Amino acid sequence: MATVRLFGGLRRRARDPKISVDGVTARDVLASLCRDNPGLHAVIWDGARVRDHVRGLIGGQAIELGRGLATRVTADDEIAIFPPIGSGGNTT
Repeated sequence: MATVRLFGGLRRRARDPKISVDGVTARDVLASLCRDNPGLHAVIWDGARVRDHVRGLIGGQAIELGRGLATRVTADDEIAIFPPIGSGGNTT
C-alpha cells in the first residue's frame, strides 16, 4: 500500500493525516482515499478530474508533470496531497 500524507486543511477532513491506501495508479489511490474519507471528495475531485488547485507529489515529483493520474504507484511510494496555498482557497 502507498502512503498518503495530507497537508493543510485536508488533514481535518480525513481520519488521519497519514494513511496507507491501495491503488495501482494515482487515480486509484485518490479514489480509494476519498471513498474511505468522504470529507475529502468534494475538496479533491471536480467530477472525474482533480480540482486545479489541489497539488499532489509522488516521491517528491509533481503528479501533473509526469503521467498525471495515470502515474503508476508502488507500495513503497509516498504521495503528498496539498490544498491551495495562499489567499482565496478555503478547505474548511
